[in-house]
Amino acid sequence: MKCSKCHGNTLVQDTRDVSYSYKGKHQTVYQVTGHFCSHCEEIHLDEVEKARVKIEVIQFNRAVDKALSKTGFFGRFFK
Repeated sequence: MKCSKCHGNTLVQDTRDVSYSYKGKHQTVYQVTGHFCSHCEEIHLDEVEKARVKIEVIQFNRAVDKALSKTGFFGRFFK
C-alpha cells in the first residue's frame, strides 16, 4: 500500500499511541490502529478508528478552549 502523502511504499499496519497538540497543550490518543508511513509519518485510518480519534481530539480541543477562556486567554483577542 502506498502512502497518499509521500507516495512511498512505506506503510506499516500497527497500533501506536499518537501525540496531538492544540494551542500549546498536548494529548496522547492511545492504541490507534492504522497504517503508519515510516517515511513521512502520515497515518491512514479506517472509518471506525478515524471516528474514535476524531471524538477524542474534539473533546480535548473543547477542554483546552474552556480552560483558556477561564484564564482570560481569549479576552485579549476578543474585546
